[in-house]
Amino acid sequence: GLKENNFQLPELGIAFADGAVWNFPAENTFIWLSEDLVCLAILGAPKSAFSIIGNYQQQNFHILYDTKRSRLGFAPT
Repeated sequence: GLKENNFQLPELGIAFADGAVWNFPAENTFIWLSEDLVCLAILGAPKSAFSIIGNYQQQNFHILYDTKRSRLGFAPT
């Protein structure tokens, strides 16, 4: 994970129903606000079954949206 100022931050991932796992590096899930303050860059969607993968998580990935087959493809760049 990301290591800055002696903080060890975890890498996070999303596990999909078909068994695919999209792992995000810590740089895509945490934002440093100051030398000793870091925030998780993920926001829940209240009262909804939907989740949004934000542009912060998508950085340095190629994303393919197959709307005809309702599939999502992803690969690091």
